[in-house]
Amino acid sequence: MTTQTDVETLSDSSGRNPDWAGSAPTVNPVPGGLTNHNFRLSIAGVEHEIFAKIPGPGTEAFIDRSVANAAARQAAEAGISPRVLFFDATTGIEYSEFLGEGFRTATTLDFQSMELLEKIIDIYQAWHKTPPLPQTKTMLDMVDEHLDQVRGSSIALPSWADDVVGSYERAAERFRASGLTLVPAHNDPMPGNFLLGKDGSVKLVDFDYAANNEVTYELALLFTEMFTSVDDTRVLVRRYRGEDDEPFFARVMVCRMIADTKWGLWGLINNAVRDEEFDYYKYGTWKLYRSFLVSKHPQFEEWLDLI
Repeated sequence: MTTQTDVETLSDSSGRNPDWAGSAPTVNPVPGGLTNHNFRLSIAGVEHEIFAKIPGPGTEAFIDRSVANAAARQAAEAGISPRVLFFDATTGIEYSEFLGEGFRTATTLDFQSMELLEKIIDIYQAWHKTPPLPQTKTMLDMVDEHLDQVRGSSIALPSWADDVVGSYERAAERFRASGLTLVPAHNDPMPGNFLLGKDGSVKLVDFDYAANNEVTYELALLFTEMFTSVDDTRVLVRRYRGEDDEPFFARVMVCRMIADTKWGLWGLINNAVRDEEFDYYKYGTWKLYRSFLVSKHPQFEEWLDLI
């Protein structure tokens, strides 16, 4: 639902763009955002519709909007994301090309298709070749930050989560010893952040969590989010690398555990600090339990040894 406050905010913000000044936008909500409030705008004199993203309350604590905008711009330049039209640094509101009726938001079911996953891998290859981002925040930084938040705020974790944290700490020690390979990373490949075109094209959107990060974590997060099997993960890693690479594959598999640990903790933290209809507790415990299951995989120790 669009409120009068939203309309006024977008009118004031869009007016800071000299090309749009003096033209009040027509505002329609775009459903589906968990972190931001999203809208579709029409502005007199502008031929195309515009997608506007208003930062959600409290998100300034963990999202640097200037970094997100820099990432969105270079992804657009690489041809894998919609064009960024204007960024209002005062409010953090970002305006980009609205892709319209030719595209739809992806769902988890779409990612049962290996053909689509292969297209995503090609997108990631292009994205990872773009310049480094203004911010580096690795998977280890993210999880350690969340663990500090959990401990500092006395947020309760499930009784079995101690095992999850212990497995994470063992993996983190391995990655610190071997070193990280950093690339520009999206860090949030939920299905809703992919737009599927009727012509078969795919676009990646929403770079709020973008930062330079370990390449195998970026891939692992994708495979975790899309429920990719171990066998299919191996096939997609081969496509990304161009050859069989067992140590790289092992790093991806261990990073699947780290990815679910990160987002599991994120869910439980959000459950404690946000008042939303979304069930963050259920999401967080589900993610942590998947992390627990990966750490119990028969090959987990072998994967750790290959890092």
